[in-house]
Amino acid sequence: MNFDYLPYIDMPYKQPEDAYHFNTDTVLLGLFLPDLNNRRILDIGTNCGALLCYAAKKNASILYGLDLNKEALEYADINLKQCGAKFSLFHQDFKDFAIFELDAVVVNPPFYPDKERDSVSENLAMNSSNMPSDELFSKCRSILKDNGSIYSIYPADRLNSYIEAASQNDFSVSMLQPVYDSNKSSAIRVLLKFRRGHKDSTRIAYPVFIKDGNILKDKGIYLNG
Repeated sequence: MNFDYLPYIDMPYKQPEDAYHFNTDTVLLGLFLPDLNNRRILDIGTNCGALLCYAAKKNASILYGLDLNKEALEYADINLKQCGAKFSLFHQDFKDFAIFELDAVVVNPPFYPDKERDSVSENLAMNSSNMPSDELFSKCRSILKDNGSIYSIYPADRLNSYIEAASQNDFSVSMLQPVYDSNKSSAIRVLLKFRRGHKDSTRIAYPVFIKDGNILKDKGIYLNG
């Protein structure tokens, strides 16, 4: 078992050695979350609970996490108890989740081409067929409030298909923040806030820059408290 600390919130975090560990995408998405102001939030594919820990620090009132990896959820239980937040964890497929009228969903979806990887947790977390975009947004539409939000991160070079799947389910981008690797000229990731029924303009935030997995500039991303 690894004993780490979640960056920027300095919280002890436990994860098994052979699990899919939190990474730069996780941290970026966790920091991208706004003040959640006593809202109920679901993390789809919560793994060991890192994004829910960030959500707890951003004042979410009730945390829900679901994952197909039972062992990862056992670690999520340990990690979330340290936050002092009210939470529930579910060992099930996201398509079967049945709590409704949620305020927000946070999701770092699997987006890599399918292949057999080193562990079950890596297969679940990385293979895109485990969470097709159209099924993800369709499910979010059924469980969120009419003005509910989705916070997500996605590869910049495949953004069009992701936004198209969202649009087909009545979600539009209300905020977008590009992420650049300092060694590359084009954005590598995009942080996104989708709003159900949102028809207004999209806010494009100041970009984030990373180098060797470390955030160099995070103007526009703030921790609350």
